[in-house]
Amino acid sequence: MRSVVIGVGNPTLSDDGVGLRAAQAVATRLAERADVDVRLLCAGGLRLMETMVGYDRAVVLDALTAGDAFPGTIVELTEGDLSSTRNLASVHDLSLPYALDLGRLMGMALPATIVVLGVRAADVTTFSEELSPPVAAAIGPLADRVFELLAPVAVGNRRR
Repeated sequence: MRSVVIGVGNPTLSDDGVGLRAAQAVATRLAERADVDVRLLCAGGLRLMETMVGYDRAVVLDALTAGDAFPGTIVELTEGDLSSTRNLASVHDLSLPYALDLGRLMGMALPATIVVLGVRAADVTTFSEELSPPVAAAIGPLADRVFELLAPVAVGNRRR
């Protein structure tokens, strides 16, 4: 089973870069996993859907701007909940759910399982490459959750 971890965000808009940072943290721990690819993406919608083509599972990491959770809170979303993330419902592109529907209608080989892990952001409007402290503190636990999600694949694909 092939999996892709996709960090989404803007690295120059404070907490909006949390998905990218978390994906980089995952990548450093995945050096020996040939069944998982990590991608960084500064776009949502169609480009995000296209990045998933050919994989069995996708884990998307992004900043959350909606909801009442405290900054730094990690939330696991289903495909039906994607409108609350910072980049997956962009006004400049198709929303991810719509892009996925379109891709499926076109016969693209999209993952059967798509999990979005969002981190509630404190600030996504300030030009800064620094994450707010509670969001920065969420990167380790977020990476740990990615590995929990990938664990069933790791057990089945161990090399001897």
